[in-house]
Amino acid sequence: MADVRYLTQLKWQLVESLRRNGHDPVEEAGESVGIERGRSPLLNFPSVDLSHAELVDANLSYANFSYANLSHANLIGANLTQANLRGADLSHANLIGTELHQADLREADLTGAHLQRTDLSLALLMGAELGNANLNGANLHQAELSHTHFCQAILHRAILTQAHLCSAYLFGADLSGANLAGADLRWANLRKANLTDANLQGATLQSANLSGACLHRANLQGANLQGAIFAKATLTYANLHWANVENCYFHPASVQGVIWGDRPTSFR
Repeated sequence: MADVRYLTQLKWQLVESLRRNGHDPVEEAGESVGIERGRSPLLNFPSVDLSHAELVDANLSYANFSYANLSHANLIGANLTQANLRGADLSHANLIGTELHQADLREADLTGAHLQRTDLSLALLMGAELGNANLNGANLHQAELSHTHFCQAILHRAILTQAHLCSAYLFGADLSGANLAGADLRWANLRKANLTDANLQGATLQSANLSGACLHRANLQGANLQGAIFAKATLTYANLHWANVENCYFHPASVQGVIWGDRPTSFR
C-alpha cells in the first residue's frame, strides 16, 4: 500500500503549486486534491511506495519516481510528461489516457498495466516489461523500445510509427491494425503475433522472426525483410510490393493472394 507519509507530502507539494498559480484548492476529509494540468514543480520521490495510490488527473510532469512502487496505482489522465520512472514498478497500474510523452521508463515493470490511449511518444522504454499490458490505441511514435518485452500484450491500433523495436520480444502480441510504418524491427521476435491489417510500410524487419505470425492483409510495401523468417506464417492478401525479400524463409507459409514485388525464388 502507499506510504502515507510520502503520499501526504506529494499532495502538499501539488496543493502549494496550485496556490502559487492563483488557485486555492480545499482538501476535505476523504477527498482527493484537485490537480490541474500544466508544469508542476520538481517532485523528487525515488523508491517511494505509492502502490494503490489514487493520483487521477495529477500533474506529475518532470517528477522523479525512479525505482518507485506504483503497482496498482490509479493514474488515469495524469500528466507524467518527461517524468523519470526508470526501474519503477507500474505493474497492473491504471494509466488510461495518461501523458507519458518523453518519459523515462527504462527497465520499468508495466506487466498487466492499462495503457489504452496513453501518449508514450518519444518515451524511453528500453528493457521495460509490458507482458499482458493493454496498449489499445496507444501512441508510441518514435518511442525507444529496444529489448522491450511485449509478450501477449494488446497493441491493437497502436501508433508505432518510426518506433525503435530492435530485438523487442513481441511473442503472441496483438498488433492488429497497428501502424508500424517506418519502424525498426530488426531481430525482433514476432512469433505468433497478430499483425492482421497492420501497416508496416517502409519498416525494417531484417532477421526478424515472424514464425506462425498472422499478416493477413498487412501492408509491407517497401519493407526491408532481408533474412526474416516467415515459417508457418499467414501472409494471405498481404502487400509486399517493392519489399526486400532477399534470403527470407517462407516455407511453409500461407501466401494466397499476396502482392509480390520481387517474388522469392522458392515460389517462382
